[in-house]
Order: sequence, then C-alpha cells, then structure tokens
Amino acid sequence: MAMKEKDLNKLRRQDLLQLLLTETREWNRQEEELTELRGSLERLHSGNERLVERIREKEEQYERLYERLQHKHETLNTLRVQRSEQTKRTSLRLSDVSSESEVSHRLGRILASAQRQADAYLTSLSGA
Repeated sequence: MAMKEKDLNKLRRQDLLQLLLTETREWNRQEEELTELRGSLERLHSGNERLVERIREKEEQYERLYERLQHKHETLNTLRVQRSEQTKRTSLRLSDVSSESEVSHRLGRILASAQRQADAYLTSLSGA
C-alpha cells in the first residue's frame, strides 16, 4: 500500500497504527515465505549436487562399458580373421580331395591314427 506523505498526514493516529500493524503482518508473512523459499532452494541445491554426482558416476560407467565394447570388437575382428584363414585352409585341403571316397579314406586313416595314439597312451598309463 504505497501512500504519499500528504495522505499519511491526513490519517488519524488509530488509522496509522492499524496501517503499521497491517504492514508489519505483511512483512512477517513475507519473511516466513522467504525462509521457506530459502529452505526449498537449499533442498534443490542439495538434490542437484546428488544428481550431478550420479551423472558423473554414469559417465564413468559409460566409459568403462565403452572400453569393454571396444575390446570385444577387437576380439571379434581377430576371431573373424582367424575364421577366414581357417576357412581358406580347409577349402584348400578339401580342394585337394578329388572324391568323397578319398575323403572317407583319409578320415579313416586319421581316426585309426588317433585310436593308436589313444591305445598307446592307455598302455603307458597302465604300465606306470
């Protein structure tokens, strides 16, 4: 309530006291509101600090996961190269084979050789 000095001089003492009381109550109400707002602001700052810390933690976690992913990609690429080389070697070996019967014959020799080695190993174990 903004009054000019001339208007205030025209008021009676009781009116002035009532005006002062009203303004004091309004002042107190605004101080309480300001105190509440400061508390709210402090809580917001505190919550903001917690959020900033969580964001930092998530960024660090993201960096660790990204590094792991890069490592996995490198490993995958290495395995792809190895598989490609193995496929080429296998293709070359199979291209040397002229027929299914030759493949069967070679496979039989490999299995027979493996059986002999297994028998020799078992014999060495029972003799020890």
